[in-house]
Amino acid sequence: MKRIEEEFCVCKVKDFTEINLEADYVFLGKTDKEISLVSDAKNILKIKKVVGKC
Repeated sequence: MKRIEEEFCVCKVKDFTEINLEADYVFLGKTDKEISLVSDAKNILKIKKVVGKC
């Protein structure tokens, strides 16, 4: 395994339209109540429609 040397954040997103799926690290989770995104901090800071920033 290779250690990832990035700063990651977890946040809730309102929709998928601004998520850059071409980013190096993107992990999505969806429940009946929310959509969660785990990605590198640089990617999340570019998204406007997040609930809370890292």
